[in-house]
Amino acid sequence: MFIDHLVAMAGHYNGIIGMNDKPQQLKIDKKTGKPSIMRPEYRNLLSLRKIFPKNTKVLNIYGNLEDGTNSDGDVSNASDQSLKYLINGRAKSYRQLIDSR
Repeated sequence: MFIDHLVAMAGHYNGIIGMNDKPQQLKIDKKTGKPSIMRPEYRNLLSLRKIFPKNTKVLNIYGNLEDGTNSDGDVSNASDQSLKYLINGRAKSYRQLIDSR
């Protein structure tokens, strides 16, 4: 598989606020991106770690309303950031960009 670049925006990898996540509930290890809670949907994504293309550069973009929820209103920043753990050690590079309003 050849994917040179992946831009992810507002990814709800490990929960959606009001459905199975709450603001400030999920914590992320800064170094590895490993989430403190792995919801069933997230656990299903873990198997993809083995096949993620190693030549892919990843840009993960997410928002923060700056209202104390650390979210864009629907997805917590921690849920967005949990993408890092899914591709850690596989992607050629990984960057996060936060859009604060």
